[in-house]
This record gives sequence, C-alpha cells and structure tokens, in this order.
Amino acid sequence: MIAKKYLLLLLILIVGCEPDDICVEGSTGTSELIIIFHDIDNPESRKEIQNLNVVGSINQNDFESLVFTTSDSITLPLRKFSSSTNYKFVLNDENNMIVDELTIFYTPNDIFINRACGFKTIFEELNVSYSSNWIKNIVILNNTLSGNNNANIKILH
Repeated sequence: MIAKKYLLLLLILIVGCEPDDICVEGSTGTSELIIIFHDIDNPESRKEIQNLNVVGSINQNDFESLVFTTSDSITLPLRKFSSSTNYKFVLNDENNMIVDELTIFYTPNDIFINRACGFKTIFEELNVSYSSNWIKNIVILNNTLSGNNNANIKILH
C-alpha cells in the first residue's frame, strides 16, 4: 500500500512538472524594418548610399541618430506603442545636406511567444509617406514586419 502511494506521488510529480521555459536565441524580440536602396535609373539594381544620417524620434523629447557610411541596406526600429514612426534621412552629399522625411504607418500587434520570451510585436499594414528631395520613389515590398529577414521597403534614389 505504501509503494502505491509513493508510485502515485511520483506519477503526480512527473505529470505536474512543466518544462523549463527557455527562450531560444534568435526567436525573441521585435524585428526591425529592413530598407534596401536601388538605383532610380535601373530599379532592379541595388545602389549604395554614402554618408547617410538617419534621425528618429524615440519619444517627444528624445531623438536617436544612426550613421551609415556606405551601405545598400539599413535596418531601423519602429515604435511599438504608436501607429507611426518618423525619420529624417539626411544625405551628406559634397558639402550639401539633403533631407527627406519619412513617416512609416503601421498597425502594431503584440503576440505572446512564451513565458521566457514574453511578447513580440508584429507590424502590419505598412505604409510610407515621404518628401522627395533625394528619394525619388518608395516601393513597399512586404507590408508585414513579422520577423523574417526579407526587405520591407525599397528606396529608389
């Protein structure tokens, strides 16, 4: 009878235990917007951009500045608790500063991953408005930002 009680207790412990909550590296976090730059004269060809400074607002009083010396693609964070993010793209071209403003609109959607990883924000219905000084056109390649490594926006310049 005592053996049955210990067996029952052991069975309850085995069944009642939950697996460890481990957040696998690479499965967490909210993705960033991936922007690729293409040549306006040859839209299928990537074109590097040089001396680009991107200034974005973290909140109403704080701004973040990212500098890209030479690149044909960049990644930018989007604000999770807002439906839009504003950036100024400042191109330093031969002693001239040419500024284009981009506003990225979206619908944020939080999804629960697990207890260890917490929540992740997916941005849906991406849309962009922009001034057209050095940026000549913008094409939305993927209107959902959900964690894959595909480009979301193509900027033609």
